[in-house]
Amino acid sequence: MRQPVDYLFPPVEPGVNVPYYRLVLRGCSQLCFQSNELTGLFVVAAALVGSPIAAAYLLVAAVVAPAGRMLLGQRGAVLATGLPGLNPCLIALSLPSFFHTGWTDIGMWVTLVVCVAVTVVLVRVLVAVLPFPILTLPFLIVFWTVYALAPHLSVLRRIPLETFHGTTFHPVGAVLHSLGQALFSTSAWSGLLLLCGLLLSNWRHGVVALLGAVIGTLVSYYYRDVDPTSVNLGLYGFNGVLTAVAVYAMCGAKLRLAILGALVATIMMPAISDIGLQTVCAPLVFTTWLILALGWVERRWFDESPKGNASMPTTPGEPIMFSNLLAQAKALRNSGDWQPFRPGVTAHWLYNEGNGGPSAVLLRYEAGARVPEHEHVGYEHVFVLEGDEFDENGSYPAGSFTVNPPGTRHSPGSTGGCIALLIYEKQVRFVSEQ
Repeated sequence: MRQPVDYLFPPVEPGVNVPYYRLVLRGCSQLCFQSNELTGLFVVAAALVGSPIAAAYLLVAAVVAPAGRMLLGQRGAVLATGLPGLNPCLIALSLPSFFHTGWTDIGMWVTLVVCVAVTVVLVRVLVAVLPFPILTLPFLIVFWTVYALAPHLSVLRRIPLETFHGTTFHPVGAVLHSLGQALFSTSAWSGLLLLCGLLLSNWRHGVVALLGAVIGTLVSYYYRDVDPTSVNLGLYGFNGVLTAVAVYAMCGAKLRLAILGALVATIMMPAISDIGLQTVCAPLVFTTWLILALGWVERRWFDESPKGNASMPTTPGEPIMFSNLLAQAKALRNSGDWQPFRPGVTAHWLYNEGNGGPSAVLLRYEAGARVPEHEHVGYEHVFVLEGDEFDENGSYPAGSFTVNPPGTRHSPGSTGGCIALLIYEKQVRFVSEQ
C-alpha cells in the first residue's frame, strides 16, 4: 500500500543515495520523531505560521546538519533517516522564542550557525559515549549553556518571560496550542498543521500526539496553582505531546506506556523549573529514559515468563502454510500476538528450534525503530512484506528480498515502519549489546 508521502516523493531505490533536499525535509520531520518528507513540509509550514524568522532559522539548521554529519564521517542509513537534523533544528527554533532576533541581526545569524555546528558535533560525541538513546540531550546542553551566557554576551538579548493571570480555561485551544508549542510556536494553526503532518506519516503517532496534548492539558489544569492562561497557550501540554510520541515509538508501540510518559512528563515540569532551568523539552528526555530503564529492570528481574526460547514455537511437526502471506501479515499487524524483541520492534515467531538453530519470524518495526548491529552466523533471508527497511547497505521498499551470508553485519531499521519476514539458518550474534 502506497503511503501519502510516496505520491510526492517516490521511494528511493536500494543503493541510491537519498537526495539532499529530502534529507533536509526528513530532518525537519524528526522534530516529531518521523522520517517523512511530507511531514517535514508540514513542520516547516507550522513553523512559518508561528514565526517566519523561526522557519528561516529552521531551514538553515536543516540544511547545515546533514552536511555537518557528512564532514564528521557519517554516511549510510542513519543519515538517510534525517535523524541528524533533530537536535540542530530544535536549537534553531528555540532561539527566536527566547531571544530577540531580526532579519538584519547578523549577530544572531552567526549565533545560529555556531549553535548548530556545536550541536552537530555534540550529537556525534554523545552517541559514541552514551550506551542509551540521547534523544534531545544535545539540544538541552547547548540551549542551557547559551541561555546562561546571555547576560554576559551583548548579542544575546533574552525575551522577558511573561507572567499570565487568567481565569478561563479553553480546552480545545489549549490542546492545539500544546501541539504547536512542540515547535516553540504560539499559534494554534501550527498545532493543527503539526497534527496533520503526523497523521499523514503514521496515524497512530498522530493519535498518540493528540492524546499527549489532552493529557498534558488536563493534568496541568488539575493543579489549581497553575495559571489557566499558561495552560491555554500550551506551555504545560507540549511535553506530553513529545513524550507520548517518543515513548510510543521507542518502547514497543505500547499505548499505555505513551500515556504514562505524557503523565510523568507533565508532572515533572515544575521540578525542572524549581532548580532554575528553562524546562523546554527536558521532561521528554528524563521521562523517556525512565521508562526505558524501567523496561530494562522489568526484563532483567521481574519478567516471570519462561526464559530462553521456551515461549517461542519450536520446530513445527507439520508444514506451515500461508495461503496469502501479505494478507496474513496485515491481519497480524493489529493483533496482540507479538512479543517484545527490541525497542520499537516486536516479533511473531513462526518457529524456533532454540540452541542457536534455524528459526523464522515476522518482525514489526515502528517508524524510526532500529535493531542493534549483529553478525550473521548463518544465512539470513529477509523479505519486506510492507513498509520500508534500511541498513548500512541501502534502502529496501516493500517486495525487496535480501540474503545476508555468514560473517556479514548490519543494523537494520525502518523509517516509516514495516513488517518483514526473516528466516535464519542460525541465530545471529548481537555485537553492540555485548
